Amino acid sequence: MKLYPFSVAKVINEADNARSYLLQPNNGALPSLQYQPGQFISLHITQPDGTKKTLSANLSSAPSKDTIIITINRENADDTSRWIYNNLKEGQQLQASALRGGFNIRSTNNTLAVLIDDTGIIPVKALLEQELEQNRRPVKLFYDCKSYHSIIFRKEIDQLRENFPQQFECLYHLSLGADESHANTLKAFIKSCDFADFFLCGQNKHNLLCEEVLTNLGISNHDIYIENSSLRDTQVKRSQKDNESGEKQITQFLATLDGKKHSIQYKEGKTLLECMLSAGLDPYYSCSDAHCGYCMAIKKTGELTMQKANVLSDGDLERGYVLLCQAIPISEDVWVDCDA
Repeated sequence: MKLYPFSVAKVINEADNARSYLLQPNNGALPSLQYQPGQFISLHITQPDGTKKTLSANLSSAPSKDTIIITINRENADDTSRWIYNNLKEGQQLQASALRGGFNIRSTNNTLAVLIDDTGIIPVKALLEQELEQNRRPVKLFYDCKSYHSIIFRKEIDQLRENFPQQFECLYHLSLGADESHANTLKAFIKSCDFADFFLCGQNKHNLLCEEVLTNLGISNHDIYIENSSLRDTQVKRSQKDNESGEKQITQFLATLDGKKHSIQYKEGKTLLECMLSAGLDPYYSCSDAHCGYCMAIKKTGELTMQKANVLSDGDLERGYVLLCQAIPISEDVWVDCDA
């Protein structure tokens, strides 16, 4: 994995528990800053005592702004994110890998109805700006928040409302959780969205409530897209082939990486990522614990199982995405594409 040198150009306080960090590539380290909403970057930080921190963070900046900005919400952060929130300062040097990931939303003329909570706004902000400013698509935003002081990017959202009064609507909903009032307000909002594609982005509790309301209103799964911003207790279904995998010894698998197809020796009990690293390959990865999604790949052929798949949505799983750090082959014809 190639790492590029960056420096923290600016730290911005966004809300009571959120800060943004403007990252500047050193000496034109990256050949281009072109990226898509929903992508994330893996940061590698060395502390003064030599201890290393690694974090995969969503970009909150829009591609058209020609900048790289990440935002940390301390309230819902893991230990590494909280460390960055408390310690990362202007002028600090770090390394980062190339950008990965992205949202899977179809391009239509339908209204884009976005249902988020305090965590979902971080990757969604760039999506709002792109759909409004570049694609000229009507957008309706339902923002579930605990208080007005906790609203991240409130100034930017209100500015979008002012700039696109006929194209953009936003409802801030103050809520303490998935109560009856929340569900009723959400139901009324969804009913106001005619001919819409629905995009859910937030913690699992938020997404489950939104999905339940949408389903009860007869909205087709074809019109619903879900991104989870928190870990899910996801148990990947095991196939009959998985249960019988001990009868056959898997010796190798195929992986496409950097445009080349590699045949890799499989070591029993190891993940695809561990085997690829042992073979001297350098795929993208970060946390190695199903938290960040940085090692996502597409399964082209074969059967495999995953120990965990927290960061993958049901839609990701249906499209064939796997996590190299969790994937174990259970057939002899496994082929994954790490460039997809």
